[in-house]
Amino acid sequence: MRNDTWFYLPWAYFLKTRISSTFKLVSWGFIYVIPTFVISLSLWVDFSLAYILSYLIQFAVIYNFYEVGYIENDNETTKKEKNPTERLGPKEKLYYENKKNNIYIFRIIIGFSLLCILGYIESYSCGFIYFAGASLLILLIYLIYNRIRSFLTLPLHFLLVCLRFLSYIFLGTLYLSATNLLFLVCMYPLINIIERASNPKFRLTLLAPLYYSERKLAWFRAAYYIIVSLLLLWLQTLSVVIMPWILSLYMFFSIYRFFGLLYILRDRKSV
Repeated sequence: MRNDTWFYLPWAYFLKTRISSTFKLVSWGFIYVIPTFVISLSLWVDFSLAYILSYLIQFAVIYNFYEVGYIENDNETTKKEKNPTERLGPKEKLYYENKKNNIYIFRIIIGFSLLCILGYIESYSCGFIYFAGASLLILLIYLIYNRIRSFLTLPLHFLLVCLRFLSYIFLGTLYLSATNLLFLVCMYPLINIIERASNPKFRLTLLAPLYYSERKLAWFRAAYYIIVSLLLLWLQTLSVVIMPWILSLYMFFSIYRFFGLLYILRDRKSV
């Protein structure tokens, strides 16, 4: 792969700049790829190869537009920050400066081309229109997000994560109640924004320990998913209709975060 290819291809920029190890790649698979695949699969009446193709295209569209925001953030927004997080080297930044118009135009063409293919597969249904709108909304929110640096970035970040994690529901053919949708939001976007808000720059002292202590963060993650899983089980005893696959995903997250906690505790003991 050429040195500049990852500026143009869906997933490539994310993997290059946000996934620095095999461990992080596996973790991304557990906390994003598997859950979104299950969410998408569970909202379809019939399983088919067309469904898998539809999911993969949705996956590519979301990350293609999300990476446009990443690219702008890493190359434009960082110019205005006093202590920016540098994810690109001098040569890579120079390439961006010389080719940025090409990069953005190519990304937009790729995104709309994938949406056209998806629209054809989905017969340009109402669900497809919602999904396309949600995908393009990612670009709009990033235009605002990358131009402000204040407490307002938290709600914008929350909206971006919701779109990245939940946009798959629009092409589902099964009804999803408000209660189940709420627990999907709690499944990843909510805990993600809590962790994000623990950054000292937001001055939320109650959450700060999660930022400074990997061990406390691991405890928090495990406790969060176990408690919500127990809450779901309790709600079922009250005849609240909870989709079985949502409960299964919470159990999955609980087990994953529990073993993550054990790994952190064991690692600390061995030091």
